[in-house]
Amino acid sequence: MGWKNTVRRTTAILAVAVVTAAAVWMLPANVAESIGAAGKVHAESTAKSISLVTPTSTGDISDPGSGEWDYVYFGTYDSEPMKFRVLSKCSSFYGDSKTLLLDCDTILDTQPFGDSCNTWSVSSVRDWLNGDSFYNNDNVFSATERSAIAASIQTEMPSGFEQPTTFRFGFVKLNGEHVFLLDASDVNGQYGYNSEADRMKTGGNDYWWLRNPHLYDCICIATVCPGGTVGNFMHIEKYGVSPALNVDLSRILFVSDAGSAKPASLSVPGIASVNDNDTHDWKLTLLDSGQSVKPGRIKKEGDSIRIPYDYSYDSSSGTGTGASKISVLITQGAYNEAGSSIKYYGQVADIASSGYVDIDLGSLSDFDESTDKVYILSETSNGAYKTDYASIPQSVSMDPGISPAVWIIAAVVILGVGFFVISRQKKAKAV
Repeated sequence: MGWKNTVRRTTAILAVAVVTAAAVWMLPANVAESIGAAGKVHAESTAKSISLVTPTSTGDISDPGSGEWDYVYFGTYDSEPMKFRVLSKCSSFYGDSKTLLLDCDTILDTQPFGDSCNTWSVSSVRDWLNGDSFYNNDNVFSATERSAIAASIQTEMPSGFEQPTTFRFGFVKLNGEHVFLLDASDVNGQYGYNSEADRMKTGGNDYWWLRNPHLYDCICIATVCPGGTVGNFMHIEKYGVSPALNVDLSRILFVSDAGSAKPASLSVPGIASVNDNDTHDWKLTLLDSGQSVKPGRIKKEGDSIRIPYDYSYDSSSGTGTGASKISVLITQGAYNEAGSSIKYYGQVADIASSGYVDIDLGSLSDFDESTDKVYILSETSNGAYKTDYASIPQSVSMDPGISPAVWIIAAVVILGVGFFVISRQKKAKAV
């Protein structure tokens, strides 16, 4: 009787273990991974057509040289993409988070600095930049772009910065503005603004406002003149507005060549390698919290893998309109770690609520399964010179695991053995 009970208990335990293991196998393979987060621009160098943004770097974007910048296209104005100069690819001057500091390449509008005084915090131009005419205008920034623009806080002039000596200007704090005018110290030997020619911009009447008041004149504001000198003009004059802003690095997934859409014809079962290029014009791919892709357990035959996935979009938490493409990303190292890089990338299929993608790893000459990472993600692809949006990349395990059919066969065998032993015990007792 003791032997029979032992066999029964053992059989039951083994059966539960098999069922539990099979259930664990069928769980989703992955969960969302968290986002970490000056030389001459045009020196001879090689950049990638698409590169990752990490907590400490902005892909292949460069910091400025003297009068030379990389550019990012971000938002639209009068139905045209806005072109911004990259003043700092990884700034820590505007709050706790690292940011991409941008300054508009042209003058967008002409208007008075303020109607009643020369104080930035109550000026009409500040209200215009941060209100419904610009920052909150859906025709200027999409909801996804707007959510990536950091609230800029700057309580003191950075170390090493100086005000121009032509007039007496005081540093002006930023208190959480999303869009602002540059300080006079920013264009005085900083961020590529090293000469009068560097400060010249086109548009409007070629004058553009800075945010500094004259220390001893309550009606005048620092202004860059058409020849690039820093002057001092009355706040009621109609001069140019050239916006500056910070983009939170933790909200950027990729930077890519602005002049072309990212690869959209990744052939099955092949994947396109990321090409070198010498661009200095970039666009961003921002993370959209509403998009979600969950990969399933892969099926593997030789060098070919099939990745099943489920896609969903939560409009209540998302800031865009949902995805248009499923993409595959293969990186050297985890995508959100410093020093990681893209080896292969492509938009493999039009979006669907569920489906699969096939990859022939054998066609990837330098794929290393021990160090390279495979990710699947969804993207909203908006074309050249326009910001794209993406889900958080989901890691795909290269281990296909054990087939549920194997677990079922094992369970049948174990149960069969258990019943066989019990049956033999019954016969022995009867004899």
